[in-house]
Amino acid sequence: MQKHFINYVSGLLKKLSFVFCILLFHTPAWGTDAALDLLTEARSLLIENPQKARELILTELTGAETLADGQLLARAHLLVAATYVEEKSEAEKAKHHLHFAQRQIASSPDSTLEAEALLIEGRIAAYFDNDVPTAIKRFDRALQLLANNSGASPRLLKHALHEAIGRAYNDQAQFSLGSQHMLAALALTQKTDDPLLKAWTRVYLAQSYKGLLQSQQAIKYLLSALSIAEKAKDDSLSAYIFGRLGLVYKQLSNYSRAQDYVERSAEIYQSLNDDSNLAHSLNFLGTIYEQQGQYDTALLHYLNALELTRNHPTATKLGLLYHNIGQIYLHQDDYVNAQRYLERSLQELTTASRDHYLGASHLLMAKLKHKQNSVNEALQHAHQSLKLSSESEYLFTPAEAHLLLATLYADKELFADAYHHQRKASDYQRPDKALLPPAQVSDERYQQQQLQRTLQSLRNQLEDTSIEHEQQSSWLIISLAITAICILLLILILRLYLSNKRQTVELKKQQFLHPTTGLLGTQHLHDFLKQKITDAQKQHEIFYSESDAQGKDHKSFYLLIELPVLKQVYVQKGFKAGRLFDAKFGELIQANITSELKFFHPREYVLCACLTGTNYLTSAQAVKKVQAILDDIFEALALSERARLYSIGVISMPFLSKASRAIDSNNLPELLVLALNGANQLRVINGESAWVTLHAIDATPGTLFNNDARTGCLLGLRKGLVKVQASHDKQLIEWPND
Repeated sequence: MQKHFINYVSGLLKKLSFVFCILLFHTPAWGTDAALDLLTEARSLLIENPQKARELILTELTGAETLADGQLLARAHLLVAATYVEEKSEAEKAKHHLHFAQRQIASSPDSTLEAEALLIEGRIAAYFDNDVPTAIKRFDRALQLLANNSGASPRLLKHALHEAIGRAYNDQAQFSLGSQHMLAALALTQKTDDPLLKAWTRVYLAQSYKGLLQSQQAIKYLLSALSIAEKAKDDSLSAYIFGRLGLVYKQLSNYSRAQDYVERSAEIYQSLNDDSNLAHSLNFLGTIYEQQGQYDTALLHYLNALELTRNHPTATKLGLLYHNIGQIYLHQDDYVNAQRYLERSLQELTTASRDHYLGASHLLMAKLKHKQNSVNEALQHAHQSLKLSSESEYLFTPAEAHLLLATLYADKELFADAYHHQRKASDYQRPDKALLPPAQVSDERYQQQQLQRTLQSLRNQLEDTSIEHEQQSSWLIISLAITAICILLLILILRLYLSNKRQTVELKKQQFLHPTTGLLGTQHLHDFLKQKITDAQKQHEIFYSESDAQGKDHKSFYLLIELPVLKQVYVQKGFKAGRLFDAKFGELIQANITSELKFFHPREYVLCACLTGTNYLTSAQAVKKVQAILDDIFEALALSERARLYSIGVISMPFLSKASRAIDSNNLPELLVLALNGANQLRVINGESAWVTLHAIDATPGTLFNNDARTGCLLGLRKGLVKVQASHDKQLIEWPND
């Protein structure tokens, strides 16, 4: 779901209100010290306590009025109006004070003061009246008033106006215009010393570039903003930027990077006890998992976000979460729960008067009714979605609504209506929509595209048919309709086949490793292993130099341990419980560091470097040492027998006795995950913890590993040059056939 303009007004007031305050209270020659002190005190309370700021002004307003200074009164009333906008309440009172201020300005004209009033008027129009075009007109007019005005205060006011217009255009999907104004705002920050103003401007500019699908530019400005935020030690802003980076990487279909950034955002919000933004991050994580087809994990994150949102509920947030949960149940063909949550979504979003969100929920309800074969109800919801989305000028949802209506009318054999909506859908095509990465085009969208082509073919056929041959045309329609139905059936059969194939591959990935690359988990984990193995080797050299001058001739072992219980806690207990359990486990393994064992704890896995020193250990002895430590940890955590299962992959270093340089920390992770792959298979087959060690015999040539460590090891396994030791029958292991 796209962000509505509510977030634009809220963010702008939160981060740029100081600009308004500076402009509102720069000392004029005509003011009195008492009145200016009063307004300065109220200004300092505007963000943290707008109600107190308002009460302070209103209490003394009569005294100020006796000054008969129109400009001073105008500034006071503008500040009162700003407090109502900040609180997002009392629209009529905000407008009353704004109008009073405007009357005072009319009697004592001042271009800067009039521009300030237009800024407040635009914000009121955008937030309270949901009238973004009018807001943009007010901001533009204010800029025109300031065109020939220079100085510090007008420059900051111009910045606020350019940023307001840029974000408004972004919200209307006019990203090119948005980027122009954001670049103008960025240029105006060059002469300011406020780091947060510079950071937020870069964040909003990145949003424009994201909309234009210029992802590298978006990432560039977000990283620049993150650097500023971290230097300013603004954790909340850093968390927000991590979330925006996740959004850009999701757009690039780089889901592992997107997940990493959003999880970092969630961690910061959790440390700040910011449940509202933590819920937003969890909701975002849910959309990432949903995009990858991991519906159970997505549902878990949505439900956790819903639980946090109920502590600080708003109709919009609840409505969006109900929508997302209903969509998951619709993916899973659980129509009862899908309808229950979608009805709640419609109720909440109707209360919030959020038209394009409400239109999206009506569209989803129409899809549900279509699947339930309730075509008439589906038509009602689709038409309602079209009406709401068109009024909000949100271009993506109307296109989907028209396509769905074309499908529904085709089902009812009302082909003229179907052709009409098919043609309408093409009117809503956005230039950037066609550039979306292929991974973001769903199977359902593919079906709709196929239907679109079929309907277009039908329309072309019918347009070539003469009116005089009406009966012949009817037979043609029937035959083409049958053809279309056959095509749709073939598409459905193909979709079922592909779905089953994906599920088979996904099951294999869950039980073992990736069938092609052999990498465990994400690229992030793979990079982590490389770094930690390098760190362990440095400790290895120090350990040998202190214990044995000939230590370099001894072997050491690296053990990669997968603990399913760590994943299970995340899935069964939720995000917070998973983080706490992960942290506790990490503390316990760190407590067991000895001179021989060095533990590292990447998320959901454990890497152990066993430094053997002068007392040479076999791989089995190294495993026993680690198993004893794991048993102690499991006992301390009071885990059940079922939860104590694990898999261990073991590799010795050097891997090749006569060519040790052929295998180093850069490709050792390939061999580690290959060994763990075998251990995972044994664990699944036997229902017990398992370990597997791979080691090359003395006759193994180093040239076998020149090109690729994993491919060389697999070839060595087939030729008997790489031996396998295992806790169970090693014949049960099916090594990948690359």
